[in-house]
Amino acid sequence: MEKSQSEKVSNIKYKRMDNDPDIKRTITEIERLILGEKGIGLMDALKITPGRVQKQLDDEWDQEFERILEDNKDYIFWEARKRSAAHVHKWIEEQKNEINEEDLLSRMQEGLKLAEIEVVRELLEREGLI
Repeated sequence: MEKSQSEKVSNIKYKRMDNDPDIKRTITEIERLILGEKGIGLMDALKITPGRVQKQLDDEWDQEFERILEDNKDYIFWEARKRSAAHVHKWIEEQKNEINEEDLLSRMQEGLKLAEIEVVRELLEREGLI
């Protein structure tokens, strides 16, 4: 089974973290602080590398993000449309001249995208993910 391009790039990112000298120094200091001199290298021996830890955190965040989107898809759908309609209504009122159909459609699509992002951001803040 062939890995996707994004998986390959992601794996390279995590491997680079494992080889970064600054991260290695930080891990050594944390081990020394928490476990003492004898604990230095323990995380590496247990294959608990910085890249692996970060990948686990990223995967958990992605799963939580997907759960929030799934649990709130109806709310996101309707709330985004309500906000978008309000933004478009305000824009129409601000226009002094005649509005052509192309501008209106473009403005509605842009407003919907922005409203969806706004609603998702609020949900993520409420869940403590951002």
